[in-house]
Amino acid sequence: MVVRVWITVVKNPWNGSGLAFDDAGDPTAYFWVHLLLAVTSFFLGTGIGVLGLRGVRAARHGNGEDRASGQKRGSGAWSSSCWS
Repeated sequence: MVVRVWITVVKNPWNGSGLAFDDAGDPTAYFWVHLLLAVTSFFLGTGIGVLGLRGVRAARHGNGEDRASGQKRGSGAWSSSCWS
């Protein structure tokens, strides 16, 4: 559903906005800026969405243990207990 927004933003200049291409048919700065905005937004949105889903999954399945080190969360050198 959300991907549809980015596809629409990229397709709109081709559908006759009149600003995307000059008289010779070459792309204008308007076209490149909007294409860059859509592509950047797509990748940032996808990356943030993936991080969010990973966080939700980790919170659901977390048992308080860090899988990489096998230690309980908060028991490492940077735990909050070393600052108090």
